[in-house]
Amino acid sequence: MLEIAASHETPIEVKAVIDGNDGENHVARKVKRAIDRQAGRIVDAELDDGEDVLVKRHLFRQFSIRVVSNTVKGVRIRFDPE
Repeated sequence: MLEIAASHETPIEVKAVIDGNDGENHVARKVKRAIDRQAGRIVDAELDDGEDVLVKRHLFRQFSIRVVSNTVKGVRIRFDPE
């Protein structure tokens, strides 16, 4: 579960349901879809190289993102700010 918040706003919890047999590209698509549906007014999400999810500002809004929980073995979450 991720928590995404625009500056000075209540955080939104973003939950993606990942199955144990999902490959990395499928996991990335599910995470992107969850971000789009649950926090699309705050951020823009896009896929990069199939297995990476890029999360960018929407309408020049500053935001924060953090991992609340990760219960799927083999899924690595790493933040790389640009």
